[in-house]
This record gives sequence, structure tokens and C-alpha cells, in this order.
Amino acid sequence: MSCRLQELSRDQVVPYAIGLPPKAAKLLPDWYGLSGDPRDILQNSFIYVPESYRLFHARSAQSAQGRESGDWVNLSRHRRQSMIFDVQNPAHLNRNIISEADLILIKEPGPLTQGFERPQLRPTMDNARASFSPLSENRKTRALWAVAPRSEIQGKLMENLLPSFWTGSLSHIFGDVSVGSSGTVSKATYRRGYTTSSGDRNARAEHLHSIGQSYREIAKMHGVSKSQAYRLVNDK
Repeated sequence: MSCRLQELSRDQVVPYAIGLPPKAAKLLPDWYGLSGDPRDILQNSFIYVPESYRLFHARSAQSAQGRESGDWVNLSRHRRQSMIFDVQNPAHLNRNIISEADLILIKEPGPLTQGFERPQLRPTMDNARASFSPLSENRKTRALWAVAPRSEIQGKLMENLLPSFWTGSLSHIFGDVSVGSSGTVSKATYRRGYTTSSGDRNARAEHLHSIGQSYREIAKMHGVSKSQAYRLVNDK
């Protein structure tokens, strides 16, 4: 879902990932930016931090590197940067990051995790467990529990959608990363990301309209108004 959100929003913001192994450059589309240093990333960006405990581990918060990472997170709003932190166990992630989250997406919690979560997250995790419980095994693998207090969403099941460019290799991209390398950033080749070109945006909107999508639906997919969607379809 993380990369799918980036793909859907690339009309307005530049997608990036930080800390991926160098081989990611061959597996991701050329419009998807890569960096090994947060300071290289452009303003107005949407940044994915996979396995984020490696850079923002709870126990590193007081270290020099931890404080530097915390500064980057705190200043991100001034740079118009939105970030997605992907972590297997929220207890491993710096709690200051969790406290600032606008949206939390939860896959089915493991059977032995109950009671080991951060106290502030236990009600949310318990609600997620209760919502996953009646689902079939197949449905569970494709579902997420979404919580977005600012949008008054206290809990909602949604489908875990993959981006159009996803492959099995991306699912296991950290498979050969050295164990014990937490706290270091992969030296991925820097590559600048790009938003969708105006020509590609118009072509996509025109295609959606040709297959029966309404202007309202097209506007929602592109993050624009209905009148702007009309111009995307009809401006030649």
C-alpha cells in the first residue's frame, strides 16, 4: 500500500525511497527517486522509509545519529515532505515518530504480539485484531486496518493494494542486506524522482474517460477538482 499511495499521488508530489539497497534502481520505475541521505531529497516529496527501524530505532533516539534523524523528521513539514514509515513492530520505532503520525495502516497483528505493544497503541491494535478475526485467510492477506484521527477515521478495513510496478523481487529486496547493519543507510545511487508529465497525465485521464470513468472519479484519482479533470480529458 505504501508504494501504491506514492504512485497515486505522483501527479502532485515527487516519490522517493530512502535506504533501499542499490539493486532497487533496476527494479523501480525511472520516475521513482532513490536516496541514501535525507538531505538529498527534494522539497514537495512523498518519502517511503522501508524497514524504518534501521534508521529510526527507538533505542537510538538519544544518540547523535538518532537526534539528527529526529531533526529531519521534525523539519519535514517545512519542506512539504510527507513520509511513510514501514516497520514490522511499532515498539522498534522511535515513539516521537508514532506520536506525529496522521495515518496508521496495520496488517493483521501476529498471534503472540498482544500485550507487548506500546501502551498508547494497544486499543488500536486490539480493534484491529477484532476486525481481522472474522475474515477468511485469503481476505486477511489483502486487508489493512486504517486509523486516521485527523480525518475522523477511528478504524476502517481497506484493501492492501500494490502499485502497478510491484514484483516479487521488490518484496524481498532486503534479503541479502547484512545482519547487524541497523542504524546505517544503504549507499543506494542517488536518483531524482519526477512527478507525472502533463502529457502522461492528460493521456491517463483521457483513457479513464474512454473506459467509462466519470469526471468526478477521474478528479479523485488525480487529486484535482472536477473542472480540472474535465480539462485534463479535453485539452489537446
